[in-house]
Amino acid sequence: STQPFTIANFDIRMQEDIMVAETTREGMEVDKSIGAPKTGSVVDLSFKHLLACVVVKLKSEIANVTVSDISLEDIAQTGNYSNGIWTSEQTVTINKLYSGEALVKDAEDFVDVTDGGFLVIPEAIGGEQRLIIRTSHKNYEVVIPVITWEKGKKYTYTLTIKQENIEFNEPGVDIWDEENATGSVVIK
Repeated sequence: STQPFTIANFDIRMQEDIMVAETTREGMEVDKSIGAPKTGSVVDLSFKHLLACVVVKLKSEIANVTVSDISLEDIAQTGNYSNGIWTSEQTVTINKLYSGEALVKDAEDFVDVTDGGFLVIPEAIGGEQRLIIRTSHKNYEVVIPVITWEKGKKYTYTLTIKQENIEFNEPGVDIWDEENATGSVVIK
């Protein structure tokens, strides 16, 4: 069942996810002498992410644009979690290299250049944080519009590279669950 817990000085630079699981104990009788349920051995767990995920997807109106890397600047570096609330103090720049193919000119679909996204500490983005995209065409710096990144949500930013600038669209926001998760989960 849900229990209070605290996480101190979690550092986002490691890009490791934090998940919690809970279950209801309704109707589950436990034999205290063996420490196991009397009926059945299945315990349904409901997993939730404590971090947020920020994905950047690009497409290009210019031929042969290659992306070298993407950075999020001035985002929360270390955070403390207590009673369901994150607080943070320091800021950091986190970077992801992109080793994929060159962007196809005028492609219909956006390409994820963050390999499933950045894991970020939930925080209010106040318009000072930036997204830096380094490409073979030029480097782009975009101020991230005011938004609150919430735990358990995935924010997908779509951008279109044009001849002189980059077009930045409003982010798509989804619940970040098993249907939208990427990668594998290791339970320790």
